[in-house]
Amino acid sequence: TAFDKGTILELSSDVVKELAHKYSTMMEGIGEIMSGALIETQVRKARDEGITLGEARGEKKGEARGEKKGQRKAEVLLTTLLQQLDPTSADFQLAIKGLQSSAVC
Repeated sequence: TAFDKGTILELSSDVVKELAHKYSTMMEGIGEIMSGALIETQVRKARDEGITLGEARGEKKGEARGEKKGQRKAEVLLTTLLQQLDPTSADFQLAIKGLQSSAVC
């Protein structure tokens, strides 16, 4: 993959720089560079930052979609309920009066 290729190229470059800089202690330098438990590279850092950024963006998009979906469901439910009401019924008129009186307070 491009990630693996970038990692190998970066590590190779680090080894060459280290060898050229400390030629007299070449064997020690190679051992120290290559035997690390986790070699942190710019490629790894960029990958990790990209993953973190992608996760954050995905969460935001998911939340926005969830809010829109919930709003659509509420609108459909409200529309359905309103369509079932008979504005001439006594219950409807009583409910309207109750809403109007609570709005005044």
